[in-house]
Amino acid sequence: MCSDRTAPRSLLECRRRNASSGAERAERRGVIFNGRKVSITLRPSVWTRFTELAKKSGGAPVVIAAWKLNDTAALVPAIERYVAETSLEPVYSYVTRDSWLGALVEAMRPVFAARGYPLPERINATLGFPSKGWRGKARGECWASKASARGWTEIYVHPCETDIVRIANILTHELCHAAIDCRGGHGREFQRVSAALDLEGKPAQRMGGVVWAAWATPLIERVGPMPHAALAEYVARAKKQTTRLIKCECAECGAIWRTSAKVISGIGCGFMRCLDPDCFASINLDAFKQGD
Repeated sequence: MCSDRTAPRSLLECRRRNASSGAERAERRGVIFNGRKVSITLRPSVWTRFTELAKKSGGAPVVIAAWKLNDTAALVPAIERYVAETSLEPVYSYVTRDSWLGALVEAMRPVFAARGYPLPERINATLGFPSKGWRGKARGECWASKASARGWTEIYVHPCETDIVRIANILTHELCHAAIDCRGGHGREFQRVSAALDLEGKPAQRMGGVVWAAWATPLIERVGPMPHAALAEYVARAKKQTTRLIKCECAECGAIWRTSAKVISGIGCGFMRCLDPDCFASINLDAFKQGD
């Protein structure tokens, strides 16, 4: 998960580097509170959006109400709540999608440990196409540590996914694989882990339901919105194509073959002979149906 090439001295240092590089660092800002200037700690993106909204609306009534509480600590959550409820665009706590996924992995780590299946220290979660590419049906994929040149557990979530709850659900499924270092595929060991984490359904398709959401939703809300949008090009390319070859069948002998529409359109008379060498039937091309 560390982006720089210099190896960290410890895993704790690695986590600190990821947190500092992926998440916004809160900065001190000066505001007027009850006639005097006080200092609060706020993320730059929230402060920028707050000042923009305050100028457009002529003030921030939610924050003004917080000031009346005569409590400086209430200002920060009041400002963040005002921005979240008023702004049309989400304010992201993490700069990249990978840092968001890394933060969610760390948030889920205590849950896995409490259920008796601690996660490996070195996990790299990212959005990317699984091994079968964009045509594959897999929405997530986990690679064992032995498959990585640096010994990390690698997790991929399909980039066409947009709903962060579903992304978190897929991530939980793949973390169940990571907890046992991908041993046995979706066998009994995986089924025990996934059941302990409240996943339901067939082993290969297990996802979280209401029980899973009870503990996962607060973690997702704590991490915040994800800076991600679906690939528009992928959505266009993923549309199912119709069959390119046309099925042809002889009514006399029952011979079946397929040919392209270009070949059929090139036959000017509208009739063709059966391809069976022992059959001399003449076939009307208008009877062929495309897409069978």
